[in-house]
Amino acid sequence: MEELTLYMNRSSPYAQSVELVLEEASIPAKRYEIDLHNKPDWYVSQVNPIGKVPALTYGGPKVKPDCPSPHSIKLAESLVLLEFIADLYPDACLLPRDPIARARARLFITAVEEDLIPTFLAFVLNGAEPGPLLTSLRHVQALLPPLEDEGEGEGEGEGCFVLGSQWSIADAAVAPFLGRNRAHVAI
Repeated sequence: MEELTLYMNRSSPYAQSVELVLEEASIPAKRYEIDLHNKPDWYVSQVNPIGKVPALTYGGPKVKPDCPSPHSIKLAESLVLLEFIADLYPDACLLPRDPIARARARLFITAVEEDLIPTFLAFVLNGAEPGPLLTSLRHVQALLPPLEDEGEGEGEGEGCFVLGSQWSIADAAVAPFLGRNRAHVAI
């Protein structure tokens, strides 16, 4: 099995989404906490030049996380990492095999990324009015299947996940933000 190291910060909802996927699928990975206020020089020069978390290194020889191998692949951006892990571990069923259900998962993730997260950040970080955030939450909720839906595709039907009864990377992409929304807005 190839080496997999997650560079993260526990307070980052983006990193939390990747951690959720690794935990849910029981995927072995090293974890290295990055201090967001005092990033090590090696992290920016050898792992992620943008300096954001999360990031992954994949492959290469076994090394300490703070000495990443130049032979490992370096990847960043939480949504890219979620899809990479789903592709790397297809037996973990992190994305359904059915192309329609996969498209629905990606549509949901796009709505979260382009609609929900910006309004969430505006509300939490900038003190924006809650109205746009609540509108975004309603929009994202409208993409969810009804709890009693008798869908025909893989993953659809009764259940409490984005795709009905099947947990997927779409759930991981939104869960850390919904937990924070609940803490800031009476839903």
